[in-house]
Amino acid sequence: DHRDLHSFPTRRSSDLARWQDSVEQALALRPEHLSCYGLKVEEGTPLQARVDRGERLPDDDLQADMYLWMVARLETAGYHQYEISNFARTGFQSRHNLKYWLTRPYLGFGPGAHSDFGGRRFSFLRDLDGYIDGVLEGKPIIDSDDLIPKRERSGEYLMLRLRTTRGIEEWEYRREYFMNFDPIEAKLAEYEHNGWAARVGQRWRLTPVGFLLSNQLIGELLELQESATLETTLGPSQRLIEKVGAEQGKKMECTQYLQNPAWDALQAGHPEEHNRILMESIRELDKMGYDAIVMAQVSMRALLPDLKDVKTPLLCSFFSGYGAIADKLNEIAAQKPAYI
Repeated sequence: DHRDLHSFPTRRSSDLARWQDSVEQALALRPEHLSCYGLKVEEGTPLQARVDRGERLPDDDLQADMYLWMVARLETAGYHQYEISNFARTGFQSRHNLKYWLTRPYLGFGPGAHSDFGGRRFSFLRDLDGYIDGVLEGKPIIDSDDLIPKRERSGEYLMLRLRTTRGIEEWEYRREYFMNFDPIEAKLAEYEHNGWAARVGQRWRLTPVGFLLSNQLIGELLELQESATLETTLGPSQRLIEKVGAEQGKKMECTQYLQNPAWDALQAGHPEEHNRILMESIRELDKMGYDAIVMAQVSMRALLPDLKDVKTPLLCSFFSGYGAIADKLNEIAAQKPAYI
């Protein structure tokens, strides 16, 4: 049997010493997992009624002191923090909750169950009789079904992953969402200077002090992400675009190519539309005398600014989901080996 304790600061722990004693008593029970939440007082709840009767709750500063002491104490006792409010011995993290916090797909079964699988969120009918009848008779049992755009997914990645000590990683972000990580990293570096974030290897995570400010910090990152238009995403690659454009003897039409709606479609989570528009662009570039391989290289560099040397096989791998584009690039590569 595994024991999981939930702890909440209340009137009996309205000073630090009492809170420390409560934590020590919880540790004496030797649970495998601890969840420690600070509750918000909501209208119409029993907690609100107790506050109305004069019960004193910890203020924000005291809650912060309680939280930071608790994080340090639980770590020394062998309970590693893996989410803002959750701590566990090695191997006893909540696998169920981690599915959501790490934005991994999941399937739910039964009336009213929700799933996030194959890029879609869907739910089954809540009505028990309707659900059973649908299963037995082969009738529709889906109640809601939504395709979630990449841009929305990218926001969820920041919001949920930064709740965990695993945090976020640059190339996860670039590879999965086709968005520039540079503005996010610059802001995280500011947080690091203030002691709110830390870089561990290639990953960024919030510190315990940062977790206390997580609503504000994550909100700022989401605002940065929302303002990351195609223009700002391509900004770091502007000099490269100019260089390649000059090498081709064609001025800045390269920029127009990169501002093509294909990339807007890709960022909005519509790969089929992206495929169609991009193929049209490649055909037009051929007609105008451009080298499509170079144009695709510029495109790749715009999406992945730190990539030093883009080669044709990598391009074709990147476009492997769009067979016609990969075929076109291979065809041009065979004719113009100088660019391979």
